[in-house]
Amino acid sequence: MNMLHQRLSVGDVPSEIAPLVNGMNVVLERLAAGAARTRRYTANAAHELRTPIAILRARLENLEGLPIKGALLTGCRPSSSSCSSRRA
Repeated sequence: MNMLHQRLSVGDVPSEIAPLVNGMNVVLERLAAGAARTRRYTANAAHELRTPIAILRARLENLEGLPIKGALLTGCRPSSSSCSSRRA
């Protein structure tokens, strides 16, 4: 993914091969554009998922006197493996 910005040089190739090299450069450009779209989509989706989770967490932290509060706050953290095992 890091090398999608590189293109093939047309200057040193025979004229018969130049259309092939140009075609490859077009393909590389399309791949780079697709990878950029995928990165933007993933970043936007992650942001859209983090926001409601942060709101729920803040509301849970402000609850007082609820016996289940501790279990709700620690039960399904993103880094917790116990959450995934309970879902199965």
